[in-house]
Amino acid sequence: MQQRATRRTFLRTATLATALAPSISTWLTESAKAATTGPVRLAIVGAGNQGQYYLRQVVSRSDVYISAICDSDPEAIRQALSLFDALGKPHPAICSSDESAVEQLFQQTNIDGVLLAAAANQQVPLAIQAMQAGKYVGMAVVAPISVGQSWALVHAHERTQTPLILLESTCYLPENMAVLTQIRQGAFGEITHARSGYQQGRSGSTPYPTHGLGPVAQWLSINRGNQFVSLSSTINKSRGLVRVAAEKGVSSLSGTTYTLGEVITTTILCASGATVELIHEGEATRPYAPGFRVQGTQKQWMGAHETSADAQASANALLVHDFVRGVQSKATPAIDVYDAAVWSCVPYLAMESLANGGQPIAIPDFTKGKWQTALV
Repeated sequence: MQQRATRRTFLRTATLATALAPSISTWLTESAKAATTGPVRLAIVGAGNQGQYYLRQVVSRSDVYISAICDSDPEAIRQALSLFDALGKPHPAICSSDESAVEQLFQQTNIDGVLLAAAANQQVPLAIQAMQAGKYVGMAVVAPISVGQSWALVHAHERTQTPLILLESTCYLPENMAVLTQIRQGAFGEITHARSGYQQGRSGSTPYPTHGLGPVAQWLSINRGNQFVSLSSTINKSRGLVRVAAEKGVSSLSGTTYTLGEVITTTILCASGATVELIHEGEATRPYAPGFRVQGTQKQWMGAHETSADAQASANALLVHDFVRGVQSKATPAIDVYDAAVWSCVPYLAMESLANGGQPIAIPDFTKGKWQTALV
Protein backbone atom coordinates (compact mmCIF):
# COMPACT_ATOMS: atom_id res chain seq x y z
CA MET A 1 0.00 0.00 0.00
CA GLN A 2 1.43 3.36 -0.99
CA GLN A 3 2.13 5.92 1.70
CA ARG A 4 0.19 9.17 1.64
CA ALA A 5 2.49 11.21 3.88
CA THR A 6 4.56 12.90 1.20
CA ARG A 7 2.23 15.90 0.79
CA ARG A 8 2.56 16.75 4.48
CA THR A 9 6.28 16.08 4.25
CA PHE A 10 6.39 18.62 1.42
CA LEU A 11 4.84 21.23 3.73
CA ARG A 12 7.28 20.42 6.52
CA THR A 13 10.06 20.74 3.96
CA ALA A 14 8.65 24.13 2.98
CA THR A 15 8.88 25.32 6.58
CA LEU A 16 12.42 24.02 6.86
CA ALA A 17 13.38 25.56 3.53
CA THR A 18 12.18 28.94 4.75
CA ALA A 19 13.80 28.74 8.15
CA LEU A 20 17.04 27.13 7.08
CA ALA A 21 17.63 28.73 3.69
CA PRO A 22 21.22 29.82 4.55
CA SER A 23 22.16 26.23 5.40
CA ILE A 24 19.92 24.25 3.09
CA SER A 25 22.73 22.12 1.68
CA THR A 26 23.79 21.08 5.17
CA TRP A 27 20.23 20.13 6.09
CA LEU A 28 19.83 18.05 2.95
CA THR A 29 23.06 16.17 3.63
CA GLU A 30 22.17 15.36 7.23
CA SER A 31 18.55 14.47 6.37
CA ALA A 32 19.70 12.12 3.63
CA LYS A 33 22.09 10.37 6.01
CA ALA A 34 19.40 9.98 8.65
CA ALA A 35 16.89 8.10 6.49
CA THR A 36 19.06 6.21 3.98
CA THR A 37 18.33 2.48 3.92
CA GLY A 38 20.56 1.72 0.94
CA PRO A 39 21.54 3.38 -2.32
CA VAL A 40 18.68 4.15 -4.68
CA ARG A 41 19.44 2.58 -8.05
CA LEU A 42 18.48 4.89 -10.91
CA ALA A 43 18.42 4.82 -14.70
CA ILE A 44 18.56 8.10 -16.61
CA VAL A 45 16.88 8.09 -20.01
CA GLY A 46 18.05 11.01 -22.11
CA ALA A 47 21.59 12.31 -21.67
CA GLY A 48 21.15 15.69 -23.35
CA ASN A 49 21.17 18.99 -21.48
CA GLN A 50 18.21 18.09 -19.23
CA GLY A 51 19.49 14.58 -18.54
CA GLN A 52 22.93 15.85 -17.63
CA TYR A 53 21.32 18.44 -15.38
CA TYR A 54 19.61 15.64 -13.42
CA LEU A 55 22.77 13.58 -13.49
CA ARG A 56 24.77 16.40 -11.90
CA GLN A 57 22.15 16.55 -9.14
CA VAL A 58 22.38 12.86 -8.23
CA VAL A 59 25.78 11.52 -9.26
CA SER A 60 27.60 12.82 -6.18
CA ARG A 61 24.99 11.63 -3.67
CA SER A 62 26.08 8.75 -1.46
CA ASP A 63 22.50 7.43 -1.34
CA VAL A 64 22.20 7.11 -5.13
CA TYR A 65 23.74 4.60 -7.51
CA ILE A 66 23.39 5.23 -11.26
CA SER A 67 22.77 1.84 -12.86
CA ALA A 68 22.33 2.94 -16.48
CA ILE A 69 22.23 5.89 -18.86
CA CYS A 70 20.30 5.71 -22.12
CA ASP A 71 20.86 7.87 -25.17
CA SER A 72 21.55 7.31 -28.86
CA ASP A 73 23.91 10.29 -29.17
CA PRO A 74 27.55 9.26 -28.55
CA GLU A 75 28.56 12.82 -27.70
CA ALA A 76 25.83 13.12 -25.08
CA ILE A 77 26.98 9.84 -23.53
CA ARG A 78 30.61 11.02 -23.56
CA GLN A 79 29.70 14.22 -21.74
CA ALA A 80 27.62 12.31 -19.20
CA LEU A 81 30.41 9.84 -18.47
CA SER A 82 32.85 12.71 -17.93
CA LEU A 83 30.84 13.58 -14.81
CA PHE A 84 31.61 10.11 -13.41
CA ASP A 85 35.27 10.46 -14.35
CA ALA A 86 35.51 13.80 -12.54
CA LEU A 87 34.31 12.13 -9.33
CA GLY A 88 36.33 8.95 -9.83
CA LYS A 89 33.19 6.83 -10.00
CA PRO A 90 32.70 3.70 -12.14
CA HIS A 91 30.75 4.10 -15.35
CA PRO A 92 27.12 2.93 -15.46
CA ALA A 93 25.75 0.61 -18.13
CA ILE A 94 25.03 2.38 -21.43
CA CYS A 95 22.09 1.60 -23.68
CA SER A 96 20.40 3.06 -26.73
CA SER A 97 17.34 5.22 -26.16
CA ASP A 98 15.22 3.34 -28.72
CA GLU A 99 11.98 1.87 -27.39
CA SER A 100 12.96 -1.79 -27.34
CA ALA A 101 16.31 -1.19 -25.62
CA VAL A 102 14.74 0.96 -22.92
CA GLU A 103 11.91 -1.54 -22.39
CA GLN A 104 14.47 -4.29 -21.79
CA LEU A 105 16.34 -2.02 -19.40
CA PHE A 106 13.20 -1.33 -17.35
CA GLN A 107 12.74 -5.08 -16.82
CA GLN A 108 16.06 -5.35 -15.00
CA THR A 109 15.92 -5.83 -11.24
CA ASN A 110 18.85 -3.54 -10.45
CA ILE A 111 16.80 -0.39 -11.11
CA ASP A 112 14.48 1.18 -8.53
CA GLY A 113 13.62 4.43 -10.27
CA VAL A 114 13.85 6.20 -13.61
CA LEU A 115 14.64 9.82 -14.42
CA LEU A 116 13.13 10.69 -17.81
CA ALA A 117 14.66 13.50 -19.84
CA ALA A 118 13.96 12.24 -23.36
CA ALA A 119 12.38 14.08 -26.29
CA ALA A 120 8.93 15.47 -25.50
CA ASN A 121 7.08 12.98 -27.71
CA GLN A 122 8.84 10.07 -25.99
CA GLN A 123 8.26 11.05 -22.37
CA VAL A 124 4.80 9.62 -21.82
CA PRO A 125 5.37 6.29 -23.67
CA LEU A 126 8.56 5.81 -21.66
CA ALA A 127 6.82 6.73 -18.41
CA ILE A 128 4.11 4.17 -19.13
CA GLN A 129 6.72 1.49 -19.82
CA ALA A 130 8.53 2.34 -16.59
CA MET A 131 5.32 2.21 -14.52
CA GLN A 132 4.37 -1.12 -16.08
CA ALA A 133 7.77 -2.42 -14.96
CA GLY A 134 7.17 -1.11 -11.43
CA LYS A 135 9.83 1.61 -11.60
CA TYR A 136 9.23 4.85 -9.73
CA VAL A 137 9.21 7.62 -12.36
CA GLY A 138 10.58 11.16 -12.30
CA MET A 139 9.40 12.90 -15.49
CA ALA A 140 10.77 16.16 -16.82
CA VAL A 141 8.50 18.96 -18.00
CA VAL A 142 7.10 19.52 -20.66
CA ALA A 143 5.00 16.33 -20.77
CA PRO A 144 2.42 15.11 -21.69
CA ILE A 145 2.03 16.73 -25.09
CA SER A 146 -1.71 16.24 -25.54
CA VAL A 147 -4.87 15.69 -23.51
CA GLY A 148 -4.89 12.10 -24.76
CA GLN A 149 -1.41 11.53 -23.39
CA SER A 150 -2.51 12.96 -20.04
CA TRP A 151 -5.26 10.36 -19.88
CA ALA A 152 -2.87 7.59 -20.97
CA LEU A 153 -0.50 8.52 -18.16
CA VAL A 154 -3.28 8.46 -15.57
CA HIS A 155 -4.65 5.13 -16.81
CA ALA A 156 -1.18 3.54 -16.66
CA HIS A 157 -0.70 4.73 -13.09
CA GLU A 158 -4.10 3.44 -12.02
CA ARG A 159 -3.42 0.04 -13.61
CA THR A 160 0.02 -0.35 -12.06
CA GLN A 161 -0.26 1.78 -8.87
CA THR A 162 3.33 2.90 -9.57
CA PRO A 163 4.11 6.46 -8.44
CA LEU A 164 5.18 9.24 -10.81
CA ILE A 165 6.47 12.71 -9.95
CA LEU A 166 6.53 15.63 -12.37
CA LEU A 167 9.91 17.30 -11.87
CA GLU A 168 8.71 20.92 -11.61
CA SER A 169 11.34 22.81 -9.62
CA THR A 170 9.41 26.09 -9.28
CA CYS A 171 7.19 24.37 -6.71
CA TYR A 172 10.31 24.02 -4.56
CA LEU A 173 11.46 27.63 -4.72
CA PRO A 174 11.79 28.79 -1.09
CA GLU A 175 9.38 31.73 -1.45
CA ASN A 176 6.74 29.61 -3.20
CA MET A 177 6.99 26.94 -0.51
CA ALA A 178 6.78 29.57 2.21
CA VAL A 179 3.57 30.93 0.64
CA LEU A 180 2.15 27.39 0.49
CA THR A 181 2.90 26.87 4.17
CA GLN A 182 1.23 30.15 5.13
CA ILE A 183 -1.85 29.31 3.04
CA ARG A 184 -2.15 25.91 4.73
CA GLN A 185 -1.84 27.63 8.11
CA GLY A 186 -4.73 29.95 7.20
CA ALA A 187 -2.73 33.19 7.01
CA PHE A 188 -4.23 34.14 3.63
CA GLY A 189 -7.82 33.23 4.48
CA GLU A 190 -9.75 31.96 1.46
CA ILE A 191 -7.80 32.17 -1.79
CA THR A 192 -9.82 34.05 -4.42
CA HIS A 193 -7.35 34.71 -7.25
CA ALA A 194 -3.82 33.87 -8.38
CA ARG A 195 -1.66 34.97 -11.26
CA SER A 196 1.46 33.55 -12.86
CA GLY A 197 2.91 32.72 -16.23
CA TYR A 198 5.87 32.06 -18.47
CA GLN A 199 7.24 35.37 -19.71
CA GLN A 200 10.46 35.14 -21.64
CA GLY A 201 11.90 35.75 -25.10
CA ARG A 202 10.72 32.57 -26.86
CA SER A 203 8.90 33.76 -29.96
CA GLY A 204 6.37 31.34 -31.38
CA SER A 205 6.67 28.81 -28.57
CA THR A 206 3.79 26.70 -27.31
CA PRO A 207 2.43 28.04 -24.01
CA TYR A 208 4.56 26.51 -21.28
CA PRO A 209 2.35 26.14 -18.22
CA THR A 210 3.97 24.19 -15.43
CA HIS A 211 6.61 26.70 -14.26
CA GLY A 212 3.90 29.21 -13.47
CA LEU A 213 0.91 26.94 -12.96
CA GLY A 214 2.48 24.37 -10.61
CA PRO A 215 2.87 26.54 -7.49
CA VAL A 216 -0.52 28.19 -8.13
CA ALA A 217 -2.23 24.79 -8.36
CA GLN A 218 -0.70 23.83 -5.04
CA TRP A 219 -1.79 27.09 -3.41
CA LEU A 220 -5.35 26.41 -4.61
CA SER A 221 -5.32 22.73 -3.51
CA ILE A 222 -6.05 21.53 -7.05
CA ASN A 223 -6.84 17.79 -7.11
CA ARG A 224 -7.03 17.89 -3.29
CA GLY A 225 -10.32 19.54 -2.42
CA ASN A 226 -10.44 21.86 -5.43
CA GLN A 227 -10.40 21.47 -9.20
CA PHE A 228 -9.72 23.40 -12.41
CA VAL A 229 -13.12 23.47 -14.13
CA SER A 230 -12.67 25.40 -17.39
CA LEU A 231 -10.47 27.90 -19.18
CA SER A 232 -10.71 30.55 -21.86
CA SER A 233 -7.84 32.17 -23.74
CA THR A 234 -7.19 35.32 -25.75
CA ILE A 235 -4.20 36.48 -27.75
CA ASN A 236 -3.02 39.95 -28.64
CA LYS A 237 -2.27 41.22 -32.14
CA SER A 238 1.19 40.60 -33.51
CA ARG A 239 3.54 43.56 -33.57
CA GLY A 240 6.69 42.43 -31.81
CA LEU A 241 7.61 39.79 -34.37
CA VAL A 242 7.62 42.41 -37.11
CA ARG A 243 9.96 44.58 -35.04
CA VAL A 244 12.24 41.65 -34.20
CA ALA A 245 12.52 40.67 -37.87
CA ALA A 246 13.46 44.23 -38.78
CA GLU A 247 16.00 44.54 -35.96
CA LYS A 248 17.68 41.28 -36.96
CA GLY A 249 17.77 42.29 -40.59
CA VAL A 250 15.77 39.32 -41.84
CA SER A 251 14.78 40.90 -45.13
CA SER A 252 12.89 37.83 -46.31
CA LEU A 253 10.37 38.44 -43.50
CA SER A 254 10.04 42.18 -43.94
CA GLY A 255 6.68 41.98 -45.70
CA THR A 256 5.30 39.09 -43.68
CA THR A 257 1.92 39.44 -42.02
CA TYR A 258 2.03 37.65 -38.68
CA THR A 259 -1.05 36.02 -37.20
CA LEU A 260 0.77 34.77 -34.09
CA GLY A 261 0.54 37.21 -31.18
CA GLU A 262 3.08 37.56 -28.41
CA VAL A 263 0.89 37.42 -25.30
CA ILE A 264 -1.62 34.65 -24.56
CA THR A 265 -3.83 35.26 -21.53
CA THR A 266 -5.63 32.23 -20.12
CA THR A 267 -8.22 32.55 -17.37
CA ILE A 268 -8.96 29.39 -15.41
CA LEU A 269 -12.08 28.94 -13.27
CA CYS A 270 -11.82 26.70 -10.20
CA ALA A 271 -14.54 24.67 -8.50
CA SER A 272 -14.06 26.87 -5.42
CA GLY A 273 -14.96 29.98 -7.45
CA ALA A 274 -11.35 31.22 -7.43
CA THR A 275 -9.77 32.28 -10.72
CA VAL A 276 -6.27 31.94 -12.14
CA GLU A 277 -4.73 34.30 -14.69
CA LEU A 278 -2.00 32.54 -16.65
CA ILE A 279 0.17 34.68 -18.93
CA HIS A 280 2.33 33.31 -21.72
CA GLU A 281 4.54 35.98 -23.24
CA GLY A 282 6.90 34.65 -25.85
CA GLU A 283 8.39 37.70 -27.51
CA ALA A 284 9.46 39.90 -24.61
CA THR A 285 13.17 40.67 -24.62
CA ARG A 286 13.69 40.14 -20.91
CA PRO A 287 14.72 37.40 -18.45
CA TYR A 288 12.28 34.71 -17.42
CA ALA A 289 9.67 36.19 -15.06
CA PRO A 290 6.86 34.04 -13.58
CA GLY A 291 4.95 37.03 -12.15
CA PHE A 292 3.53 35.12 -9.17
CA ARG A 293 0.69 36.75 -7.28
CA VAL A 294 -1.89 35.33 -4.88
CA GLN A 295 -4.90 37.03 -3.30
CA GLY A 296 -6.79 35.85 -0.25
CA THR A 297 -9.49 37.32 1.94
CA GLN A 298 -6.92 38.14 4.62
CA LYS A 299 -3.62 38.59 2.81
CA GLN A 300 -2.06 39.17 -0.61
CA TRP A 301 1.42 38.41 -1.92
CA MET A 302 3.47 39.23 -5.01
CA GLY A 303 6.65 37.38 -5.88
CA ALA A 304 10.01 38.74 -6.96
CA HIS A 305 10.48 39.70 -10.62
CA GLU A 306 13.44 37.35 -10.98
CA THR A 307 14.59 34.15 -9.29
CA SER A 308 18.06 34.25 -7.74
CA ALA A 309 20.62 31.58 -8.55
CA ASP A 310 20.75 30.56 -4.87
CA ALA A 311 16.97 30.13 -4.70
CA GLN A 312 16.97 28.03 -7.87
CA ALA A 313 19.83 25.88 -6.54
CA SER A 314 17.89 25.26 -3.32
CA ALA A 315 14.79 24.35 -5.32
CA ASN A 316 16.70 21.90 -7.51
CA ALA A 317 18.28 20.23 -4.48
CA LEU A 318 14.95 19.90 -2.67
CA LEU A 319 13.23 18.47 -5.74
CA VAL A 320 15.89 15.82 -6.28
CA HIS A 321 15.86 15.07 -2.55
CA ASP A 322 12.09 14.47 -2.68
CA PHE A 323 12.47 12.25 -5.75
CA VAL A 324 15.15 10.11 -4.11
CA ARG A 325 13.07 9.87 -0.93
CA GLY A 326 10.05 8.84 -2.99
CA VAL A 327 11.97 6.05 -4.70
CA GLN A 328 13.14 4.79 -1.32
CA SER A 329 9.68 4.74 0.26
CA LYS A 330 7.44 4.27 -2.82
CA ALA A 331 5.34 7.11 -1.38
CA THR A 332 2.88 9.13 -3.44
CA PRO A 333 4.82 12.27 -4.44
CA ALA A 334 3.78 15.84 -3.72
CA ILE A 335 3.45 16.42 -7.49
CA ASP A 336 1.75 13.23 -8.63
CA VAL A 337 0.41 11.81 -11.89
CA TYR A 338 -2.89 13.69 -11.64
CA ASP A 339 -1.03 16.98 -11.25
CA ALA A 340 1.17 16.09 -14.22
CA ALA A 341 -1.92 15.34 -16.30
CA VAL A 342 -3.90 18.51 -15.60
CA TRP A 343 -1.02 21.01 -15.46
CA SER A 344 0.39 19.75 -18.75
CA CYS A 345 -2.86 19.71 -20.70
CA VAL A 346 -3.60 23.42 -20.15
CA PRO A 347 -1.71 24.72 -23.24
CA TYR A 348 -3.55 22.36 -25.59
CA LEU A 349 -6.92 23.34 -24.17
CA ALA A 350 -5.83 27.00 -24.46
CA MET A 351 -5.11 26.45 -28.15
CA GLU A 352 -8.58 24.95 -28.53
CA SER A 353 -10.11 28.00 -26.86
CA LEU A 354 -8.17 30.35 -29.13
CA ALA A 355 -9.31 28.44 -32.21
CA ASN A 356 -12.90 28.92 -31.03
CA GLY A 357 -12.65 32.66 -30.48
CA GLY A 358 -11.88 32.45 -26.79
CA GLN A 359 -14.81 30.21 -25.87
CA PRO A 360 -14.56 28.42 -22.48
CA ILE A 361 -13.21 24.88 -22.70
CA ALA A 362 -13.89 22.27 -20.01
CA ILE A 363 -10.81 20.91 -18.23
CA PRO A 364 -10.98 17.13 -17.74
CA ASP A 365 -11.26 15.75 -14.21
CA PHE A 366 -8.38 13.27 -14.33
CA THR A 367 -9.12 12.20 -10.74
CA LYS A 368 -12.67 11.13 -11.69
CA GLY A 369 -14.13 12.86 -8.67
CA LYS A 370 -11.49 11.82 -6.15
CA TRP A 371 -10.37 15.45 -5.80
CA GLN A 372 -13.45 16.09 -3.65
CA THR A 373 -12.22 13.85 -0.83
CA ALA A 374 -8.44 13.87 -1.37
CA LEU A 375 -6.37 15.44 1.41
CA VAL A 376 -3.70 18.12 1.01
